Amino acid sequence: FINHSCDPNLQAIGVQVEKIDPSIHRIALFSVRRIKKGEELTLNYFVNMSKESLKVQGEMIGDIKKRRCRCGTAKCMQYLPFIEVEHDDRIDNDDGGPF
Repeated sequence: FINHSCDPNLQAIGVQVEKIDPSIHRIALFSVRRIKKGEELTLNYFVNMSKESLKVQGEMIGDIKKRRCRCGTAKCMQYLPFIEVEHDDRIDNDDGGPF
């Protein structure tokens, strides 16, 4: 797993791996600084959002405590954007897990 951080040590970049279809890219992760042994790998999930836009979005939706960022870095944006996810019954099985 790669957790969110407002000051991440990884950056996601779309790359071409195969030359079959140049419009299809893979996601590659590259370090943005030296990563220490045992350090958690982190990625900024919301790299293109400003702190003010996150705060306004959270206040418009309400219950902002559920969307507060808790990464704990000095560069923390304080809020996470709201992303509505629809539940898909097709991915649940009898043991509660996917597949």
